[in-house]
Amino acid sequence: MSLRSYISDILEQVYILPANAWVYGSGVVLLLFLGWHLIHPISRRRRRPEDQNITIDRVMVHPIKSCMACDVQEAKYDRGGFDLDRKWMVYDVEKKKQVSARDNRGIKLVQVKTTIVRDSNSPSGGVLRISFPADPSCEDFDIHLYPTLPQKESFEVIKDISLFNWSLSGWVVPSATPTKSGRTPSEIFTAYLGREVRLVLRSQHSEKSIAFFKDVPKESALVNSFADVSQGMLISNTSLNECSRIAGGPPLAIERYRPNLFVRGVDTAFGEDDWLEIEIGPARFPFHVPNRTPRCMFPSVDPETGKRDGIFPHRSLLKTRRVDKMNPNRYCLGVYLVPRGEGIVRVGDKIRVIKSWNNPILTHDLKSHGEAEKNLVALADA
Repeated sequence: MSLRSYISDILEQVYILPANAWVYGSGVVLLLFLGWHLIHPISRRRRRPEDQNITIDRVMVHPIKSCMACDVQEAKYDRGGFDLDRKWMVYDVEKKKQVSARDNRGIKLVQVKTTIVRDSNSPSGGVLRISFPADPSCEDFDIHLYPTLPQKESFEVIKDISLFNWSLSGWVVPSATPTKSGRTPSEIFTAYLGREVRLVLRSQHSEKSIAFFKDVPKESALVNSFADVSQGMLISNTSLNECSRIAGGPPLAIERYRPNLFVRGVDTAFGEDDWLEIEIGPARFPFHVPNRTPRCMFPSVDPETGKRDGIFPHRSLLKTRRVDKMNPNRYCLGVYLVPRGEGIVRVGDKIRVIKSWNNPILTHDLKSHGEAEKNLVALADA
């Protein structure tokens, strides 16, 4: 049977068109096919939002994981991550893993201040100054920004540091100059937190790969920091403002979410969700955008007071921003960044979206939402 006869038979059976109007029937089939592709999320139609004037408003690095951010005018980066971002971490000796402000063991870390003091005449490039504004009994101290190889050879090495699914290693760092009390940085942090800890610098004795992200090249998959997942993170002010509106409380400070790049000019809230590849600055430095950023309990800690705001803003945002299939019980804000090389990003740099798609949104039912809230309450009590 010819295609023409087959279509005519179908149209006769469903009484849509006369049998001799096969051309019109074919047109209907074509329209249905095109309409499906227009509305179906899996089609992920590519687009380039060229008209948006997106610029970097703030560049932020977080030298010690969970501690205060440092605003900088520019930051170097390579395939492993941003310079000085999450290079140090407070290690729990008993639990053999990170101490994080996402739970009560490390909530006081959000009020530890770090200041980058560069010195071109110093072999280690300067110092990172650590201070404790919330606890004057803890003395300030300095550590080397970029310890030299001879210095590192004298450092104690801790292996098998648990960071989620990775097992990493780090050097226990001494102070750059003797402290007034003679205590080490680790002893000062131990007194501050009330549990035995070590201040460690990320070493290269172990690898952390994010090759599980689709389309991330193998050469860009190694993360050279204590970051939870990717080498960097970006959030737009449009998305942050919308989260503040949804949450219904006081405006959310960007410090709760700890991105590296805070940008302005994205036309719609969560517009960065759709990005796949971007270029930054006049040199057009390329970055992959592999995934949205799912959120843990860390943003519930007020960076000003160092106290947890119960389950604010999580409860409200779980209702509308649980959009990622890999993390169905967490809400998302911002996107991960993966550098495709090395370069410098600066405040005021323009961002060009090179490739994007309509990122599908995960739908969820009341049952799964209830399970998410149950998990949320359990985390808030941790």
